[in-house]
Parts: sequence; C-alpha cells; structure tokens
Amino acid sequence: FELYQTIGNRYLIVFSLINQTDALNGLGRFGEAKEKLARAEEIVRENSDSLRQLDGKIQLRHAQIALNENDFGRAVQIAEKIPSSNDSAALLEIQRIIAVSKTRLNPKAAANLQLCDQVLQSAGKISEARTENNVKLSIAEAYLLNGNPAKALAAALEVK
Repeated sequence: FELYQTIGNRYLIVFSLINQTDALNGLGRFGEAKEKLARAEEIVRENSDSLRQLDGKIQLRHAQIALNENDFGRAVQIAEKIPSSNDSAALLEIQRIIAVSKTRLNPKAAANLQLCDQVLQSAGKISEARTENNVKLSIAEAYLLNGNPAKALAAALEVK
C-alpha cells in the first residue's frame, strides 16, 4: 500500500484498500473495513474517469459488509444496484448476497427458495472453486432457514 502511494498509482492504491477491506470484513472489524472503503471511494471520485470500473468492486464490498452485519435489507439494496460486470465470480457473489439476504428476511418465501436454487445452479458453472464453495455453503444455510434440511445437506455435500 505504501509503495503504491509513493509511486502514485491510484488504481493499485484502490485495489490495496479493497483487499484490506476484505481482510477486515473477514475478521469482523466492520468499522475499519468501512473506513478503508470510504478512502477507496474518495480516490475513485477524484479520478472518476480512470477508476470508474472499480466502483462496482467497492459497492460489492459494501454489500458483503452489510450481509455480515446482518443488515439484510441494506445488503439487498446495495447488491441490486451494483453495475453489471463481465466478472462471473462477482456476479455470482452478488446473486449470493441477494439470495441469502432475502432468505434471512423471509425464510419461508417460496420465491427465495427458487432464488437459492438458481444461485446454486450458477455456482456449478463457475471455474473458481473458492467462490463456488462459498456460494454453496451460503445457500445450504439459506435452505436450512427455509426449513429444508435435505436440500441444505445436498448443497453442503457439493462443496469440494
């Protein structure tokens, strides 16, 4: 991070802040993660033309933090506004956030179960094992919330 600041590479500075956010979010240090994202957003705003493609990555992190903070309504709100991307792992993560959050908000809704089914099918088509497995475990949890332990077990057993 300091090296990128020294050489003034704003793109890599933002990426570094996003990576730091991921680590802090994983540790449950949400306040610090939000601070890093705020710094990244500020840099993107100052350089809007050259760094605009990173805005979707920043918004995805906001949605992930909201999900981890159990603020499911906000997680859905943010995730549904994230700009479309060609990154299949990012798209799958957006779908996961929406499916899990909606299921947490209304565990018995049939539409949420169908959404989980769709996300689980999409996970099988991605070539990134870590993302695929994370999605499958999250959807397994959503199936449990929906009162469907058989589907939860099947989804969890698909994890490699």
